[in-house]
This record gives sequence, C-alpha cells and structure tokens, in this order.
Amino acid sequence: MRIYQNFKEMFSEVWRDVFELGIRSKSDSVQNVQEVGEEYDMMEIMGYAYELTDINSFPTSFKTNELNWLREEFAERISPVKINPGGAWKYRAELWKPLMNRTGTFDYTYNERIRDQLPIIIDELRKNPIPDRQ
Repeated sequence: MRIYQNFKEMFSEVWRDVFELGIRSKSDSVQNVQEVGEEYDMMEIMGYAYELTDINSFPTSFKTNELNWLREEFAERISPVKINPGGAWKYRAELWKPLMNRTGTFDYTYNERIRDQLPIIIDELRKNPIPDRQ
C-alpha cells in the first residue's frame, strides 16, 4: 500500500497510476441500458490501495459543486435507508438521467448493494480493530 503525506502528492500519483497501470474497461451496458457511449468507459486498477495520512491537506479549493456531490454521494452510499435514486446523480444529470428506468429510479444503486453489509463490517471492526501504526 502506498502512503501519502498530503492530498496533492496523493492525487498526482494516483492519477498517473490510473493512466499508466489501469486497464480501460468498457461495458456493453450501464444500469441495463444497452450500447452506451465511451463517456461510460472506466479505467480500473485491481488490488490498488493507498492511504492519506493528513486529511487536513485536502484542498479547500475544490469547486463547491464537487464537494456537495462528494458529500451527498457518500451519505447516500452509507445510509441504512434504501435510497434510489437519491440526489447525487443530479450533479451530473446529463450523464445519469438517460440511465433511469420508467419509474424514475435506477436499476440499482451502491446504497442498495452495500447498505446491508455495512453493519456487519462495522461490528467486525469494533471486535477486531485495525492496529494503530504509530
């Protein structure tokens, strides 16, 4: 695992690694919509881990829109309540709205996929905490 002292260093290195080591992944469908364009392609790195030791180095210069999306996306993903569609998608509505089904929801969300697993993970971490490295 790579350990970074500050956000700028982390962002620069991870960005480089994604484009040097990543594999372009193209799905034939996204949210069960067939034949989507390359704007839905992904770059993936398997087994990649990093740690940012100073969360306070996270830049305050991020655009307000990006920070609002980040907060909303994270809150939706960890919510114990089923959320579909939530509100984070609206920050990139031009990309996500065409993927909604007739009922105005998505076929699935990260919230629906992981929310039942989070209490199990939290319980395990309470029973067996990760040792402090310092």
